[in-house]
Amino acid sequence: MNEERLRALPESKRALFEGLRARRSRGGQPHARAAAGVEQLRRGTGTPVVLVHPVGGELFCYGELTRRLPAGFPVYGLSADHMLRDPEPPELTALARHYVDRLTRAGIRPALVVGWSFGGMVAYEMVRLLSRGGRPCRVVLIDSMPSSASGPEAETDLLGAGLLRRFVSDLRQSGGARPEGLDTGDEAWSLPPEEALRALHGRLVAQLGAAGMSLDDLRARLRVYANASLCLRRHHPAPGGPPLRLLWAGETAGDLSAWWRDTAPSPITGERVAGDHYSLLRPPAVEDVARFVHEALEEEQHGD
Repeated sequence: MNEERLRALPESKRALFEGLRARRSRGGQPHARAAAGVEQLRRGTGTPVVLVHPVGGELFCYGELTRRLPAGFPVYGLSADHMLRDPEPPELTALARHYVDRLTRAGIRPALVVGWSFGGMVAYEMVRLLSRGGRPCRVVLIDSMPSSASGPEAETDLLGAGLLRRFVSDLRQSGGARPEGLDTGDEAWSLPPEEALRALHGRLVAQLGAAGMSLDDLRARLRVYANASLCLRRHHPAPGGPPLRLLWAGETAGDLSAWWRDTAPSPITGERVAGDHYSLLRPPAVEDVARFVHEALEEEQHGD
């Protein structure tokens, strides 16, 4: 990321990126963790918290949350890697197994795995696998549930002309912008996603406030977004699973605990947070999210 793009980031995301860059430049991560692709978002002692990337594959959305979590314990992040950049998307359970392997290679045994949106679905499957392997831990899902549509027609619709709009809207809103600011009037938006991306590259960079983002950068991000979206669309969680703590956005979602009780009848602690899907990770809603995550950590520490 060049300096102009870095300055355009919100303060918390800029601080998170600069911290990651500084540790890489001075070799601050242990070799095993760097090799496993596990990012250390905050130093600490004791059992760690692991944050799993959302559908876009990046970790910057967690900047505000990381900053508000109580000091003391380390925080790590799993960003997307080659499994979501391959031509075909993986099964979500295979992706979760791969991420558990990344943690194992890095020598990290989490006390808590947290995920927002798509990341919550992956986190849930990760904790299911960890528990079966004799490494039980807690899980917090932030506005997460599977897609309601499935089948070939749903996948065709998912990958059609609307894919690029959804991708760009997700990028903008993850960075704090409002969706109505996106200019989609050009007929190039109706082209297949790859052609539209090439035709609209300059305009997209300007709308995203990301000067210097190359066409290859956007293409790679679109591949991750599309594969993660398909991965989620095809996933149907098996019955049973670990106890979970669940938050949902009051402005854009109903009570998600009702759905999860049918799917995962283990104990569920649910709470509604004022805000929409994206504002949950920004002030003021993120204060409630941080408190909820902290409560899960305290439960783990006291064995509740």
